[in-house]
Amino acid sequence: MDFKHITKEERDFPIAYSILAHQNAHQLMLLLSAIYAPQNVYCIHIDLKSTSMFEAVKETASCFSNVFLATKREDVVYAGFSRLQADINCMEDLVNIPVGLNNWTYLINLCGQDYPLQTNLDIVKKLKMFGDRNWIGGTDKFIWAIAQRTKWVHKVENYTNEDGKQERRMIQTKELKSPPPFNMTLLKNLAYNVYTRRFLRWVIFESEKAKALLEWSRDTLTPDEHYWLMLDALEEAPGRRGRISWSSPARYISWKSSIDHCSGYWNHYSCVFGAGDVPKMIDSGKMFANKFDVSYDSLPVTCLSRWLREKRDNQIFSRNIRVASSH
Repeated sequence: MDFKHITKEERDFPIAYSILAHQNAHQLMLLLSAIYAPQNVYCIHIDLKSTSMFEAVKETASCFSNVFLATKREDVVYAGFSRLQADINCMEDLVNIPVGLNNWTYLINLCGQDYPLQTNLDIVKKLKMFGDRNWIGGTDKFIWAIAQRTKWVHKVENYTNEDGKQERRMIQTKELKSPPPFNMTLLKNLAYNVYTRRFLRWVIFESEKAKALLEWSRDTLTPDEHYWLMLDALEEAPGRRGRISWSSPARYISWKSSIDHCSGYWNHYSCVFGAGDVPKMIDSGKMFANKFDVSYDSLPVTCLSRWLREKRDNQIFSRNIRVASSH
């Protein structure tokens, strides 16, 4: 992208990104190049197990003043507390950036298997419509799923996989957990959302309820799928939306339980996209889609990259026409 064509609207509205990744540095760089703009700021958390990827991304990040690696890294276990903590580590780093150096209002958390469906200008326009409020997708229905994840104490177990390698996973114990602190209501949220800066500051540094819920969540299963909405539902939460909706403008995901067709393959009940899934992604109007695997099929990302480039070129052309006609 030619950064000379970034609009004043974009320059005046920087966005913060927290990105979690554990494999495929090439795909992560494709994501970063697609969302990069000099006024934005990016924190990348690389799984502690991914040593070679960490070194590669560290070298790339050193070339940019607004891209950095998380100051604290986690050995992430699937469905474990470490997944939530990794995001919080990056969020804390981003909140700690002095406002005078980067005046971001919204943070979007992503993973290495995401890719944008909108230009930076489009995303700015959408975020402005939020009215300085969080957008955390979730539901107060089907709470039985969260109840099962939080009724019993869960812990990390070491095991040997089929290839003879040592790995770790979450297992359920027979020990019952106490109810959530402060009589909080169990809610289920999406893991990837849009958060205001003031909400994250309140969560990480100010709220005793947030700290208590974080401690309570340490031995639950998939805490990143209840923590955020349970806090956003509190009356005192800055930027709370005041209503709960599973639909979110932040992320397009094709779930196996829905009627959506998947032209790629299913993984953990969601579609890893193939080329045939690109049209419905574009039609969704969402900001990002999940998930992609360029080692399996690079065509979806290639198609979206070209489509976004053309869209951005048209935005630049339209702006130039308006400027020329005003003189």
